[in-house]
Parts: sequence; C-alpha cells; structure tokens
Amino acid sequence: MTVIEEGRQRLTFDDTWQVVKFDDHAQHKRRAVSLQGEVEPGVKVSTRAVDIVALRRGQLYLIELKDFRLEPGVNRHRWLNAGCGLRVEVPAKVRDTVATLVGALRQSDCDDLRPMAQALSGEAKLKVALLLETGYAPSPNARNPNEPQFAKLMMNEMKQRLSFLDVRPLVLNQHNIAEHLPGLTITNLPGATLAP
Repeated sequence: MTVIEEGRQRLTFDDTWQVVKFDDHAQHKRRAVSLQGEVEPGVKVSTRAVDIVALRRGQLYLIELKDFRLEPGVNRHRWLNAGCGLRVEVPAKVRDTVATLVGALRQSDCDDLRPMAQALSGEAKLKVALLLETGYAPSPNARNPNEPQFAKLMMNEMKQRLSFLDVRPLVLNQHNIAEHLPGLTITNLPGATLAP
C-alpha cells in the first residue's frame, strides 16, 4: 500500500499499484527543471509535471490533482473556460512528464521509474486522470464540473491537445473515482470540505 498526501487529500493506493509522487521526484527536479529559461527576451519556457505517475497491471496512469473546494469561485475560470486553464495546463504537464519518463530510460539512477517509462512503449494505452474537486455539488447546470456533460467537454478538449499520445483523459472526483481507478481511495484531510 502506498499513501500520498497532496494538499487537503490523502490518496491510498492498494498493493496492485506502483506509485511515484512525480512532481517531487529527483528526475523531474534535477533534470527536467534544468530546461527552464528564456528562449528570447520575455518568452519563458518552463517544464511541468503531473502530481503522480502510477502503474497498475501494466497500465500507466498520469494523475493530476486539483482541489478548489475552499475557493471555488476564485478558481472557477481555471476549469470553466475553453482553450485555457486546466484544459491547457494538464496536457502541458502530461507532455513534459512523458518527456521526463523517456529521459529516465537513459539514466542509471532512475530504477524506480524504469517500469513506468517502459510502459510508455507498451501496447496498453496511457491513461490521464484529472482529479478535480470544486466545491460544487452535482446539478443540472451544464457549466458545473461535477456534471457529466461538462466533464465530457473538458475531456474532449484535453484529448485533442494530447492527440499525439492517443489518450482518453478522465475528469474525476471523489464521487466517481472508484469505477475508473480501482484500488485507489481518497480521504479528506482536516480543512477539506466535500461537496454534498
């Protein structure tokens, strides 16, 4: 069993998962971050990473967590508007994470990432999951991220941006995670509020 705390959430992966807290991993911190800088005056380049890289039964998962429950109105623009916010941020993090994983195959000190990096070249499709907690309860409002139609719009836009990887992104929350990521449970830490 692997337990990871991220923000106000505790993720518990059962023994069917092999998990790395990727945005804190040395491969990302030492090597990928070294690519940051300016390509020309005023044009900065940065390297990002998803929160978690995980392997379950040969299937590679890239998982990003966003918990906006304490300030749903402040962060609403990050999930609401097409062509920006999380719809761009998550695919960019996936792109950079994939590049970093490929680089891990060439490094002798990345044994914990090797099975995950090798899974990229396997036949199983890559899975991308955005675990998004917004503070909004499910409702018929089509602009509510907990509503299936809204999540579908977000997933389709992210899928287009990630077409080079042939992935089907998922937008999940604590209400629907069990059916898509078996063996993973999420509990709230003090200070988190769960949407009704």
